[in-house]
Order: sequence, then C-alpha cells, then structure tokens
Amino acid sequence: MPLLESSSLLVRVKTTLVRPTTNRAHNITLGAIGQPPQVEQLVGMIRPRGFDNFVMLPDGTSIVTGGMSGIQQAFSDDQAVYTAELFDPVTKTFRELAPMKNPRNYHSISLLLPDGRVLAAGGGMCPTAYGQSDAHCNRTPDHPDGEIFSPPYLFNADGSWFIPPR
Repeated sequence: MPLLESSSLLVRVKTTLVRPTTNRAHNITLGAIGQPPQVEQLVGMIRPRGFDNFVMLPDGTSIVTGGMSGIQQAFSDDQAVYTAELFDPVTKTFRELAPMKNPRNYHSISLLLPDGRVLAAGGGMCPTAYGQSDAHCNRTPDHPDGEIFSPPYLFNADGSWFIPPR
C-alpha cells in the first residue's frame, strides 16, 4: 500500500523581479508513488500579485494574502494588494475576502495558527549585503507587526462564531 494514495495541492506561479506579476495558479494532483502528477492550470486569481503568501486551510480551501500588483520596487507599499483571496478546490475558483489593514509585501509571511485563524505578518526589510550599512534604506514600508485573519469556515451563516463539537 503506498504511503500517499492521492493528494491535491494548489501551486502559485511565483514571480521574480524581472517578470510582471500574474494571477496564474495551478492545481497539482499527486497520485500513487511513481506515477506522474496531474497539473491543471486554473482560471486564476482575481488580482495579479507577486510576493504573496499561500496557506492551506483545514477545510481544504487555501488563502492567499498580501503581495504587490507590481514588483518593480520590492521595498515599497505603493502597489500593495490588501484583499485576501480564498481558493475553493471543489469549484476551482477564487473569491475575494476582507482586506488587511497593513501591506504584506516582500519578506512577509502567512501562517496557519492552531485555532484555525491565519497570521499575516512582516513585510519590507530593505536588503543589504553582509556587513553593509542599511543607512540608504527607506524604512517606511517595513512592517514589523502582524494581524490575524479569521477565514470564513470559522463563522456560521449568520456571522456568529462557529463552535465545533468537542
């Protein structure tokens, strides 16, 4: 019996400083060990972004947070994307969620917390080579803070908190 019978994974096509941002995303389904994965290009996210973060959620959906609509200036808040998006693997679509309060750009993270919420933190941090001064850096877009996002599965249809059975 194989260790991994079948699993599906959402993958973002990441951007670099020399390419424009994209809204492209792919669904990769892993089969039995030794079998090639199946790769499916999705319709795409609603907003193009680079330097974004993806988190797989316990209900099977995935959330994308932060990033920038243009990445020509990595250490800037000018093109920050505030609105989070939720990917539904059943419908294979993205939908917009609540916006964040602070930009989460280059050098940011998103992390699933034990209670099912998502921590979105960081961003900025001007680059310097080892031993070089960072006196030339603009620290305005640095965000040494975080915020907590509560995904839709944590709420009932009426907007009240969902309390799972124990």
